[in-house]
Amino acid sequence: MLEGETEHWWRSVQQAWEEVQMVPTWEKFLGAFNEKYFSNSVKERKEVEFIELQQGRLNIDQYAAKFLELSRYAPHIINMEARKANKFERGLRPDIRGRVMSANLKAFSQLMDLARKIERDGDNYTAKEGEAKGKASAFKRFSRKRK
Repeated sequence: MLEGETEHWWRSVQQAWEEVQMVPTWEKFLGAFNEKYFSNSVKERKEVEFIELQQGRLNIDQYAAKFLELSRYAPHIINMEARKANKFERGLRPDIRGRVMSANLKAFSQLMDLARKIERDGDNYTAKEGEAKGKASAFKRFSRKRK
């Protein structure tokens, strides 16, 4: 799992926690680890990256993964479920955001599910539109040959 200096660090942290009867949890481990191994400037850059995060060309799943990864550096920004959902919503592409906003969801997981469905519907529409254009152009070619 951990090796070298990091393993030594973790053992000393565990020992210190045992002395004060602190129960180790994943959240406490991450907090201690980040404090030890990530400088404040790195944390600040990641926080700014989170604040500025937009979906852009990412699909919903990629955007959500990036959102969750960077949100660890700014827990104070999304400290309530409604704030988390709102931040996620504001970063969505306009074509998806407009449709999601009308649902007025305050739960992050529900918002993400709806955004996925909207994206999937949009992909299906685009694929069907492409099929229809392909059939129309094939028909035009066929019509021209018959004349």
